[in-house]
Amino acid sequence: MEAASIEADLPMNPRRGRLLRVLGLSFGLAVTIGGVIGMGILRTPGDVAAQLPRPWLFMGVWVIGGLYALLGTLSVAELGTMIPRAGGFYVFARRAFGPYVGFVVGWSDWLSTCGTTAAVALVIGEYSAGLFPTLAGRELIVAILALLAFAILQWRGVRWGGHTQEITSLIKALAFVGLIAACFILGNSHPVVSAAPQSPSSDLVFSFALVVAATVRALQSVIYTYDGWYNVIYFSEEVRDPGRNIPRSMIGSMFLVIGIYILVNLTLLYVLPLSDFA
Repeated sequence: MEAASIEADLPMNPRRGRLLRVLGLSFGLAVTIGGVIGMGILRTPGDVAAQLPRPWLFMGVWVIGGLYALLGTLSVAELGTMIPRAGGFYVFARRAFGPYVGFVVGWSDWLSTCGTTAAVALVIGEYSAGLFPTLAGRELIVAILALLAFAILQWRGVRWGGHTQEITSLIKALAFVGLIAACFILGNSHPVVSAAPQSPSSDLVFSFALVVAATVRALQSVIYTYDGWYNVIYFSEEVRDPGRNIPRSMIGSMFLVIGIYILVNLTLLYVLPLSDFA
């Protein structure tokens, strides 16, 4: 009743077209998992370990960051269910604060997305050169070709784009699960040792302040690594039965991401001394 009344209150243009509701729960899971899990989980643990050279602090910030993202997911999933329109945060900002704020939020969101897409394409080019030495010096060309390839897939239609997202996200998740399993099965465990000496007992207050400051800095990196948990709301108008599939996909995918992230970091602690990957 509440969702229906809110949607009914939105200004409607009788000539406005409608997007096709052809995306299901599997796409919602895939677009969140694919959007969250990326370069961050491969690079951030080293930075966090350098700032928090205690295993319990190191793992603690990953748990806190996951809870932070999960709480945000619960709030935004409710908004996406009540206002199932394409546009992401623009839709919510426009309804809450008016057209001007919606315009600013929409444009800044769009520019941020363009920048992120370009950055990911450049990373594809760099890593392709690392995997295939013949591509060295052609990283920019590879990045442009990658962008064009995905643009063509999107051009073919929503279903093509949705299936591509589902396949690539599944491959990514399975790769991390395989890595975790291989490290625990084939890797050699080692004693967990702190990377920094214990602070003198006479300097506990100063040490506590340093730990708090380091934890805040580490949390910033961890929260950024969890970023992308809201991706499905950009497709709210194309998701079938949004009242059920949006919250199920957002919450379910975040539990999967949190599990993968925690297991990846436990794997690092299992096979490497904390000081090594710091």
